[in-house]
Amino acid sequence: MNCSLSDSNLSEDLVRAIERKGYETLTPIQQAVLEVDSATADLRITSMTGSGKTLAIGFALRNITAPPNDAQTRRNGPLAVIIVPTRELAKQVQGELTWLFLERRWRVECLTGGTSIRDERRALSAFPAIIVATPGRLLDHLNHGVIKTEHVAAVVLDEADRMLDMGFSEDLKAILDTMPSARQTHMASATFCDEVGRLANRYQRNATLLQGAANGNNVNEDIEHVVHLVYPGQKLDAIVNLLLSCPTEQFIVFTRTRADVNDMGRELSHAGFDVVALSGEMSQPERDRALAVFRRGSARILVATDVAARGLDIQGVTQIIHLEPPTDPDSYVHRSGRTGRAGHKGTSRTLVVPAGLSFVKQLMRRAGIKFRMLPIPTAESLLAAREQSMFLELATQPEVQPDAAAIPSDARTQALAERLCSEANIVDVVARLLMRIEKREIEPRSVRSPQIEVQAQNDMSRAAPFKKPFGKNMPFGKNMPFGKKQKQAPFKHGSVPPPAQFKHGASPSPTQFKRGASPSPTQFKHGSAPPPAPFKHDSAPPQQRRKQPKVAVNQPAPW
Repeated sequence: MNCSLSDSNLSEDLVRAIERKGYETLTPIQQAVLEVDSATADLRITSMTGSGKTLAIGFALRNITAPPNDAQTRRNGPLAVIIVPTRELAKQVQGELTWLFLERRWRVECLTGGTSIRDERRALSAFPAIIVATPGRLLDHLNHGVIKTEHVAAVVLDEADRMLDMGFSEDLKAILDTMPSARQTHMASATFCDEVGRLANRYQRNATLLQGAANGNNVNEDIEHVVHLVYPGQKLDAIVNLLLSCPTEQFIVFTRTRADVNDMGRELSHAGFDVVALSGEMSQPERDRALAVFRRGSARILVATDVAARGLDIQGVTQIIHLEPPTDPDSYVHRSGRTGRAGHKGTSRTLVVPAGLSFVKQLMRRAGIKFRMLPIPTAESLLAAREQSMFLELATQPEVQPDAAAIPSDARTQALAERLCSEANIVDVVARLLMRIEKREIEPRSVRSPQIEVQAQNDMSRAAPFKKPFGKNMPFGKNMPFGKKQKQAPFKHGSVPPPAQFKHGASPSPTQFKRGASPSPTQFKHGSAPPPAPFKHDSAPPQQRRKQPKVAVNQPAPW
């Protein structure tokens, strides 16, 4: 439950800063940080995506000693260092802390790769109170002696699990080893893996775990999770129809690789959509321009890799599309967390081929997420919805529905309309006008949805919790039917002799088996069972024939 600002123990300058931003209450995780002694405790902050963890980090730093006004003393270096995995998250954290500590005149600087080192050193010469940096660039400045760490009072690892996934483990250890031993060490993330726990146990002292939810459930209830079953060659068509089904909403389309970002962005642009791309291979100015275009709504579709999955806070995003399911639950949670932020609703949609449906079910169970299975909107339904919207926009009177009067009508246009009504066939005129409008619209695609029982699949999405794939339920370990010598049942009179009657390496005599011929009756003892009926060479008995899979000669594109 959110807490009002008047009931919090924040200082007056921070309350005024928060009120200027238009916030009236604090989220549970922010209130939890205020309830502990942040001047001495090491914090592990975990909460669902979009719950205000960045501001909670600022609250954790509120009691560090303020930088003195004496310039000579400020040369001792920063008082707090915040380490983040991506440039975008670094920029966002810098912006949030700048307005939060504005009245204290705490300078916050951002150090990231892809920018000018000379400009960063010039900014560091102004002796900032807080530094927000990515691991590689921060370590580079430390190795060159540009940043002094003697007076660092707090270090924050934001999204530490992502930094470890990106291979920054050694860099983080090298950075933390340069910091004073008497410092505080805080960690914040929506998810904590075992490796992060080991890192925290090494560098934190008597850490306090703070959770945004009382029951420890960090699943964002404001996000609806939907799985769409599609054929492999129709993913692009499926995305086009999903974009057309919500014509006024902003989307983020997540892909696995940079090449997929370029290909999908190009295809959607050719289809007529306003698209921007974001990936790690882009320079920092290019990434900043792409995000600026997307934030102001000039483009309503952002195609990105996981570089946009952490910390990107754009309030207008209501739809997330996963071109392919992510490989682990944490990645899915953070991707989906780009929507449903600050109490707003959102939808996370995953495209999956029929062969990958079992993996997606397992992924959702491990993430603790309930999902629905829905078909892709058809071209017929999208066209019908478009026609209905056009009818309401043109036919509804302004006094009945003011929003419908979006098309201005000047004197010349009104005069031309009256002339057409009096001199021409009004039905033909309207039909030609509608055809002109249709030519400027994006055509929906024909998508064949695999036949599934939606209700049955929805029931399976709420099945029992995920179980490990190994153990008593699987034929491995002690239950393996192979790898150990199996005991054979004793041979009984009248039964077929087992294959083991022939010694290893020996072959039966020619009189026993001849190609295409039945053994003679003299080969079998009295009371034994006759062999099965003979079959032609290179053929198989009916009960042993297997249907060969069809191999497609021309494989379709990945989408």
